[in-house]
Amino acid sequence: MKCAESGYCLDFEIYTGKEGNTVQTDLGGKVVRQFCENMKSKNHRVFFDNYFNSYSLQVDLRKDKIMACGTVNANRKNLPKLKEDSDLSRGRYDYRVSDSNVAIIKWKDKRSVFILTNYIDPTKSGVVTRRERNGDKTEVNCPEVVMVYNSCMNYVDKFDQLKSTYAIDRKSHKWWHRIFFHFLDCAVINSFLVYKELQKNHHPELDKMESKDFRRSVYQGILAPAKARQGKRPSSRHSLNSSGASSPLPVLIKRNKPSVPIELRTESNMHQPERTTSRRCAKCSTKNNPARTVWQCSTCKVPLCIRKDKTCFLDFHKK
Repeated sequence: MKCAESGYCLDFEIYTGKEGNTVQTDLGGKVVRQFCENMKSKNHRVFFDNYFNSYSLQVDLRKDKIMACGTVNANRKNLPKLKEDSDLSRGRYDYRVSDSNVAIIKWKDKRSVFILTNYIDPTKSGVVTRRERNGDKTEVNCPEVVMVYNSCMNYVDKFDQLKSTYAIDRKSHKWWHRIFFHFLDCAVINSFLVYKELQKNHHPELDKMESKDFRRSVYQGILAPAKARQGKRPSSRHSLNSSGASSPLPVLIKRNKPSVPIELRTESNMHQPERTTSRRCAKCSTKNNPARTVWQCSTCKVPLCIRKDKTCFLDFHKK
């Protein structure tokens, strides 16, 4: 996934397995190159972790005028040998720069960190604050490339955090259900980020709006037409007429039974009984005395009783 600084998802790709029968190599580099295809010669900055990073990728991105930075595994190909951990104290670092202006930096914090970049000067450094086990804070020397990476590497994490907070928790054995609900959540989060961006100049208070409130406003807007059609139920069985006297309200009859046009229902030569699943009879079944039947009309598709003591099928098709 490729995300912007705000967390907005710009592009994504679903891994569907290897292509053909050949062994795939440099899968991470191919993903980055694909995502950066429309960013060539625009001087964008991209950040990625050690799964994607390699020396050849950094060289290719620099040729395309794309600035890149990311952690890297120390055992990757074409990387030089740097100082051993025992030769570096905390806050010290070592680096090398290739002929292609790609730099690798090894910085010693509590553990060693390897970073590969094609645009940040490895000689520049700053100071970061670290907390010791006893609670004291100490300042540790840190290369600028590490500070830049730490401040820009969490854009995808920001999107994942927004998505997971109020995600649609629908479990299913069908794999495409999970993908569908995933992208539904992605669409909501992207809409949420765009909405905040468009409203921040006119409504600064919306900058503190949570994704939960945005989701609630989305489904309320979707359900609003249905609520309007339902209307409000009368709060009393009586209402006041023009003279001020109380008059009963009209009773709303709930029609649960199927409705068939009288022209179709009385056409006697086209109605034949056929077996179906057990359903309530449309003619004689009531709430207090339910009656079920396994027969229905082949034309009306209405369940009707056909028994020695009942004539529901004939009565239903009479005027």
